[in-house]
This record gives sequence, C-alpha cells and structure tokens, in this order.
Amino acid sequence: MDNQLEPAIRAVHSDGNPSLDLQFDSYQQRKEGDITHTQIRLKDPVYPFNVTVHFKAYTREDVIKTWTEISHKEKQPVMLTQYASSLLHLNAGQYWLTQFHGDWAREVQMIEEKLSNGIKI
Repeated sequence: MDNQLEPAIRAVHSDGNPSLDLQFDSYQQRKEGDITHTQIRLKDPVYPFNVTVHFKAYTREDVIKTWTEISHKEKQPVMLTQYASSLLHLNAGQYWLTQFHGDWAREVQMIEEKLSNGIKI
C-alpha cells in the first residue's frame, strides 16, 4: 500500500458490519536448527476472526520470510475488502537489494543496488 497509515486489512462480516479490531492473543516461537519460526496470533474480541502472522528467520542466510494466515468461523462468508502485505520495519542507514539475472552461459549474474524510498518493481 502507498499509505502506511491505512489499515492493513479490512473486512465486512457476514452481518454486514465492517468493524475489525485485531488484538494480540498469543505468540509461539520455535527453533528448527538455525531457523526461528515466530507466530503472532491476533483476534477480534467480538467476531470469530483471526490473523496469524508468521516470521521465519534463517540465521545462516540472513533472510526473513513472512506470510499471513487469515481465518474466520462465521456462519456466512466474510468479504475482505482490503489487505496488504506485511511490512517489517528495520532501522538501518541504508538498504541493498541483491538480485540475479542471466541467460544461457551467463546464468546467475549478481547485481547489488542501493534501495531508495518507494516501490521496487
């Protein structure tokens, strides 16, 4: 999303109510070798609507993988009207993107470039 102050998720419940108040419920963290998997569970206090945010940190590779599970137990369908990817805030003076490209006989050519503000496509 372009505006970081907008809600990351909006839903219309089966009764037509568009309210969603995700609150911290619990977390779980487990290590699998050099991989740490953290799950943060959020739930609405009124509706049976849950979100679980996953972070998998690969220590040796210096990589973080993230995904989100959205679920509900309402009797009728819930309509998601807006949802965004997670945004992991990191504090650093500068950030770099490493990517690979190539063609036959020149596969996996590495390019590193400094990231500026905005969206990289």
